[in-house]
Amino acid sequence: MNAELKLTEAKDNHTETKTLQDFLEFCIQYLEGNSGMIVDMPFLKRIKEGEIRILMLRDKVMNVVHKKPANTKDAFSATLFSGAKYRYDTPAKWPDLVKLAEGMVPVIRQKPGNYDIPLIWTADFILDTDKKTGKDNYILGEINASCVGFSTHLELSENIAEEVLDLMDAESVVNNKWGAFTK
Repeated sequence: MNAELKLTEAKDNHTETKTLQDFLEFCIQYLEGNSGMIVDMPFLKRIKEGEIRILMLRDKVMNVVHKKPANTKDAFSATLFSGAKYRYDTPAKWPDLVKLAEGMVPVIRQKPGNYDIPLIWTADFILDTDKKTGKDNYILGEINASCVGFSTHLELSENIAEEVLDLMDAESVVNNKWGAFTK
């Protein structure tokens, strides 16, 4: 319990040292209460290369953001707050990731109970290396529909407006009593 751990805070990349005992006691705050939890995920060394975020419009990849951590010794966090640099790419620059992401939409829809997927959402991936082939693997780290950085993608507003109109047209076919369609 006295083993020393070097810890890096994901929010701002600062490091600190704690004993294993102190670290476990620190974690208790995240486990208390009805909604307490800790997400356990293996550390992927290639996180230093950054996260790759896809911005989805329903089931289509609209944009890819490569979020590269600050170039400091212990940095791995890819938030702007932590000093990460963002590069915005078209989906055409990431064909393997786009194929993977669009292909996983049915699974993402099915897992929580076949609900409709959000109009706008993101998924963050971390690179790993396939041990057999040496090729890149994309490891899904996060799906988000509440904080998607839409204000940085205003060039997509026409696509989003078209999708909303299509959804309204589809709804009018099955629900002509909906307020938006009454005259």
